[in-house]
Amino acid sequence: MDISNNEQIAKIHGLAASSKAYERLTALFDSGSMTELDSLMMSDGSVAEVITAAGTVDGVKVFAFAQNTDVASGAISAASAAKTCRLMRMAGEMGAPVIGIYDSNGARLKQGAKMLDACAAMLSASSALSGVVLRISIVAGACVGSNAILAANSDVVICCKDAQYGIDTSGVELSANDAETKGNAHIIANNDMEAISAAKRMLSILPANNLEVAPEYNYAEPAMVSDAIADRVASDDDCTADIINSVVDAGSFVELSAGYAKGVVTGFASIAGRTIGVCATRFGKNNGVMCSWCAGKLARFVKLCDSFSIPVVTFIDSAGFESVKDGSVVAQAYSESTSVRIAVVVGAAYGAAYMAMASRSSAADITLAWNSAVISPLAPATAAAIMYNEKLRNCADPVSEREQLVNLYKQTDASAFTAAQHGSIDDIIAPSMTRGRLIADLTMLEDKRASMVQRKHTNMWF
Repeated sequence: MDISNNEQIAKIHGLAASSKAYERLTALFDSGSMTELDSLMMSDGSVAEVITAAGTVDGVKVFAFAQNTDVASGAISAASAAKTCRLMRMAGEMGAPVIGIYDSNGARLKQGAKMLDACAAMLSASSALSGVVLRISIVAGACVGSNAILAANSDVVICCKDAQYGIDTSGVELSANDAETKGNAHIIANNDMEAISAAKRMLSILPANNLEVAPEYNYAEPAMVSDAIADRVASDDDCTADIINSVVDAGSFVELSAGYAKGVVTGFASIAGRTIGVCATRFGKNNGVMCSWCAGKLARFVKLCDSFSIPVVTFIDSAGFESVKDGSVVAQAYSESTSVRIAVVVGAAYGAAYMAMASRSSAADITLAWNSAVISPLAPATAAAIMYNEKLRNCADPVSEREQLVNLYKQTDASAFTAAQHGSIDDIIAPSMTRGRLIADLTMLEDKRASMVQRKHTNMWF
């Protein structure tokens, strides 16, 4: 190799090492572990607009790419797409997570259809990894149009507060707040370094691929919950956070999509050092009725957990769904899941809400209920009106009598004890017993093996 080639190689490596993209990758990988891939690939007379690399993150093998705004503003090109696709293929072969750091002001428009095909190739490569390896997107800067679709096609999206992220290339609704409220981002970070820390946290919680188990780690016991929390649930006081934090290991809960579809809470946590997915419905939102956004949020999270065999614990306090479609989406997500599923009815479980999320026939391996839970085919007021219609028709004070009969229905036909007598739930527990019972049930079910009939895929509404 002559001296000019040596100088050119040194120049290319020097330009990469001084870029923001390189800085982000070195912050992600363990010190000294990063190996750059295709470092000399060229695009339109300069180095390609993305840096790809492999290394370890807290000891876990990871493949990552960072769009490089120091080269043509990080524009997507055929060359950068080729680098990214190769990285994804290698990650799939190694069973290693893929982390993409997005920061691009557009695309090489002169490449025309060639560039569009390159974007499509990246989307195809990413989709091929869905449910196979963990995929995390960090939106660190501009990520608009086709680039946003690629970023969204991952398991977890972390968006920086000053980023621009969305499909509309005209610049409308691209803020991090827009991304959060529309459900396009799972976590909002203050800056790129905080986003990288959030990605590392997800790597420590979730398995690298669908054949591995989630890591186990030391844990601290949470604060004990009072049984009086059941009264707060009955009065529609939003105590979801208190319920979750009293059950999972102290400080372990990481909520996803906190600003989107707030009638449902989803996130990862650990119980006795083992990772679980946590779902909870909030009765106080929309009178206990789940909207389309809540249903979609819940279904997608359950499917994410199922992809990596993460047990799902669902805390249910719900009157049902706004539409047939919403109930169908949630019911299908739970029923096709082969992961461990435990339902805890903490308040209401009416009709389709019980069937979709708590029924042992389709949605749960174990169903528990707090002693104050109400399990009914219909809302108690409606059910009581039907069951006690004759009595109400002939009473002197129908308003007062109706209230008494509704309470009677809740305490008898719709009580958790009646459901247990019928074999619909496994046990009735006090709120303070919930953590201990979940630990026991998760241990009992940890070796669960289940498979679905062979098919291409399910046909789920979204």
